[in-house]
Amino acid sequence: MPFEFGAGMKWVRRLFLVAAALLAGWLLVWLGFGGRADFVAGEPYGASVAVGAWLGFSAVAVAAVAGVIFAQQLVMAILGRIDAGPLFPGLLGRRGRRRP
Repeated sequence: MPFEFGAGMKWVRRLFLVAAALLAGWLLVWLGFGGRADFVAGEPYGASVAVGAWLGFSAVAVAAVAGVIFAQQLVMAILGRIDAGPLFPGLLGRRGRRRP
């Protein structure tokens, strides 16, 4: 019997896609709209630095939430597999028989 993941895995995929989109937006703002140049200049930071920082922070936060949900789904799949029956049916000469 294979591992069975719950419906939460679709949320993991969606959240990681959102995190990737946020990181792409951060990279666009940081490199394309002068966020890096404003940051290196050392003057009071402009909107491009602030928007880039919030996009990066949001991407990390969303990825962390997705990681926690993934860990939860993984633990639930492992526990469900253990509950389904013996993992190794022929282990120690029992030949897959269950105890009464």
